[in-house]
Amino acid sequence: MKKILLFLWLCSLPALAQQHIDKLLQLMQQRLALAPTVAQVKWNNHLPVEDPVREEQLLEKVPESERAFLRAQFEASKVIQQQCRRNWVSQHSAAFPSAPSLPEIRAQLDQVTGDMLQALEAARPELAQPELLQKALSKFPENDAWNRALEPLR
Repeated sequence: MKKILLFLWLCSLPALAQQHIDKLLQLMQQRLALAPTVAQVKWNNHLPVEDPVREEQLLEKVPESERAFLRAQFEASKVIQQQCRRNWVSQHSAAFPSAPSLPEIRAQLDQVTGDMLQALEAARPELAQPELLQKALSKFPENDAWNRALEPLR
């Protein structure tokens, strides 16, 4: 009986490993999906896309081992925000009345970022196996922002 249970447990390990990576990638996508809303908030408040003070505040709160990953997420988000801004400038867009406030969008970002960093820690052992990451990545379309977000994982 113990051998059967051990066999079943060993068979489930690859699926569990894949789940950790899938969760991490889903949270990364969720954070990137907030980028257009972040851009709207910054547009409405006449704020630049770049916010190095805020980035440094967030980076100071995480272990050194997670900083390159978090920086990549910032850069990926800025790619999307800059594209939005270019479009709005060329279209002479007005303010976005349905956009949340700066504190509201920051709270959303902070929640997703915290969840994402927890998922990163859970997935670290599996990320050492490139084939698991490649399998998970096949589910996502490639673009410049996504590629930047993934750089520290490759």
